[in-house]
Amino acid sequence: MAPVGVLEAIDRAGQVGDMVALDINYPFDEGVTTDQVRKSLERNRLRCYAITPASHSRKFQKGALTNADSQPRREAIDLYKSSIPIARELAAKNLKFWPGQDGYDYPFQADYEALWRYSVEGVREVRLFSRHAIRDRVQVQRAAHTHVLQQCCKHVARNPGNGREQRRNRVRSKPLLPCERDPCQGAAACGSA
Repeated sequence: MAPVGVLEAIDRAGQVGDMVALDINYPFDEGVTTDQVRKSLERNRLRCYAITPASHSRKFQKGALTNADSQPRREAIDLYKSSIPIARELAAKNLKFWPGQDGYDYPFQADYEALWRYSVEGVREVRLFSRHAIRDRVQVQRAAHTHVLQQCCKHVARNPGNGREQRRNRVRSKPLLPCERDPCQGAAACGSA
């Protein structure tokens, strides 16, 4: 069975009686335009609730915002930024960060301070780019490493900064959760077991 494309998925969702809004992954299928997606939503009397950039794809299997390699991190940030005009065109109120591949699996597997710094830097750059566009939201997956990204988004929301402030006041990494202070405590300490 072939995968269902975004336009067919919208048509199928339109057949569900009480469905009113959709969360749509971006980028769309090859050759599908934002205008086609918008018309499909209108035809099915649906609205776009959120755009979720595909930072969970195979391309980012070693992490998107927290990838140790700077090139995939840059590509993830650019993906988030490129999805902002799409969200505007579809009247989506939310851009979701879904850190499905970010983080770590085992204690002491990662440099926690670097993960925090990369997350804050990435989210801050996207937020500064989208400052007047849409609200920032986090789709939280129930896993320990997503708590780090959730806290990162809260930190950036409280401390949006700008380019000069970022250079003057470098983000300092500091553990926020028990599992970050003592990685041996694991996911259970973060409330996600």
